[in-house]
Amino acid sequence: MEKITITQLLDKYPKIFPKNDVKEGYTNWRGVPDGWLPIIDKLCSSIQGYIDNVYESVPNPNYVEGIQFDAENTDTHAYIRQYTEQVVCLQMKEKFGGLCFYFTKVVPKVIEGMVYMAQKMCSNTCSHCSSEENLGMLTGWVIVCCEPCAASLGKLDKWKKKLKYNEDGRCISS
Repeated sequence: MEKITITQLLDKYPKIFPKNDVKEGYTNWRGVPDGWLPIIDKLCSSIQGYIDNVYESVPNPNYVEGIQFDAENTDTHAYIRQYTEQVVCLQMKEKFGGLCFYFTKVVPKVIEGMVYMAQKMCSNTCSHCSSEENLGMLTGWVIVCCEPCAASLGKLDKWKKKLKYNEDGRCISS
């Protein structure tokens, strides 16, 4: 996976992470391990792509039956395009070895599904190097980690190879 920094991620998706919405002690976008940033990059790309490109045709409330159609005047269209409203990330963080991604309001089910998939992927990815191989869990501060990263952190004594998952798909110790 291509490496990306948190700053690059925030700059790449200004509609999802607006800089003018930062409230001290309230908005937190920096509580995510570096190893998960490539997954979050793909998540944000999917969310923004959906918002920018997917729409549904809905009845036009201004349409009057019998008016001659004019391509330039949407009031003459029986149906109009309705795009998904822009979503804004309120907080993203690691908690109990899993990704938490919160929005400022309720989001469509398809975006909830995208977040759920990213959460599953993060639960099966080393939080330090993005590896999906030889995973285990560091105890104490619960975090998914591969064996080489646990060794390089000097925490091999707190690393458990055998993984179990709870009903949410988050990694839990054996």
